[in-house]
Amino acid sequence: MTNKEALKLLQSLNITLGVRLEQIRMNFENFIDKVAAAAEQNNAVENGDYIGDNGLLYCGKCNTPKQCEVEAFGKKRNVYCICKCKAEKLEATRAVDMVANSIREFGFKVPIVVDKDNVIVAGHTRLKAAEKLGIKKVPVIVADDLDEEQIKAFRLADNKTAELAEWDFAKLEEELKEIEMEMSQFGFTSFEDVDWAGVEDLNDNNYDPPEKEMLECPNCHHVDTANRFKKVEGSADE
Repeated sequence: MTNKEALKLLQSLNITLGVRLEQIRMNFENFIDKVAAAAEQNNAVENGDYIGDNGLLYCGKCNTPKQCEVEAFGKKRNVYCICKCKAEKLEATRAVDMVANSIREFGFKVPIVVDKDNVIVAGHTRLKAAEKLGIKKVPVIVADDLDEEQIKAFRLADNKTAELAEWDFAKLEEELKEIEMEMSQFGFTSFEDVDWAGVEDLNDNNYDPPEKEMLECPNCHHVDTANRFKKVEGSADE
């Protein structure tokens, strides 16, 4: 083999090797892209979403593009809607206004809790307040470790425990005295004219509930409150 032939052979080998390396590189990049896409889709499915033909994440519950970007577990991800629960507790406009004032003053510090389908478990009022303020990103906790029955129980318990909470008025008075901020914007009215001693004395030990009118059924002699009995026009003699 002459030197010229040997050089030509080496050049051919280099070209072939270069092409092969380029093919390997492209195949590897395609593999990485497929792995990333699969991971994104799996993450979407875990959160109740699916990938549409246009590549957008869609809500698996309402099958519509989502409307806002939320932050879940401190990691930002694109989600385009949070579905409101059909059993949503009715919230007064004033409550939304107070929560909006709180968010405006202190920031969105209490996350909204959603289930795996992005349906709200707790936080309807906070979401309404965020919408009123034009907030596009809200902190969210995904309660994907709870089953459907637990989600329903948690939703009811969250509302009920809030109703059962009571103020320690003596401590509340002390706290309010130490705060110079105008608290009426958060729903606290002026407490200057409140008879705190009277409030403290108003407890289960000395509070007499109003007497209820009791009636007895003339047929079965069952005794119950008057509001339990149906009023019938006329008299027994008619």
